[in-house]
Amino acid sequence: MSIFEAIVNHFNEHIDATSRSIDSLTPYIAEATHLLAQTLTEDKKIICIAAPSCFAAGQQFCHNLLGNNTLARPALPAIFLNNSNTAAAVLSNDDHQQIHATQISALGQEGDLLLIFSFSGEEAALAHAMNAASNRQMNIVSIASGKATTIANQTPKDQVHIPMHGFNIQQSINLHFVLAQMLSELIEQQLFGNLNL
Repeated sequence: MSIFEAIVNHFNEHIDATSRSIDSLTPYIAEATHLLAQTLTEDKKIICIAAPSCFAAGQQFCHNLLGNNTLARPALPAIFLNNSNTAAAVLSNDDHQQIHATQISALGQEGDLLLIFSFSGEEAALAHAMNAASNRQMNIVSIASGKATTIANQTPKDQVHIPMHGFNIQQSINLHFVLAQMLSELIEQQLFGNLNL
C-alpha cells in the first residue's frame, strides 16, 4: 500500500465513523448543547475533565469557549482541570484517584456543569469526580465510548450521557475531538447567533 492509499483509507475510515454516528448521536448532542448553554446563560461555569486519551478534546472545548483575540464576544467560563501537570501525572495512579473529586469539591458550585470526556467509561478518577459534582448539585454531561459503563450508569437520568460505542480506538478518539469542536460551536451559535433549541 502506498502512502497515498494509506492517507485515503484514513480519511475514509474517519468519514465512515462520523457518518455512522449522525443518527444515533444527534439527539444526545442537542440535549447536551441545551444544558451547556443554559449553564452559561445562568452565569454558571463549565468544569471539564478528560481521560488521558481525550485530553486534546477537553482542552480544545475549553479553549474554544474561552475564545481568542479574533472573536468579537466575551470569553465564556470553562475550566479544564487536566491542565494541571499534577492532575495529568497522577490520573492513572490508583493512589490518586480522588484528585478531580477534590478539585471539584473546591471549585464547583450548585448549578455549575461537569463535562466529562471518558474513553473507556470506567476511569475511576472520572467516576469519583462525578460523585463530587453530584454532591455539589452540579449538572453533568458525559461522553464515553463504552455501552453500559460506570460513567454511563452514574450519569443522572435527568442529565446527558452521549454513548459512543461501536468504534475502534482511533475512531473513538477522533470522534471525541469532533464532538468537542461541535459542542463548542453549537453553544456559541445558541448564545450569540441564531440557533434555537
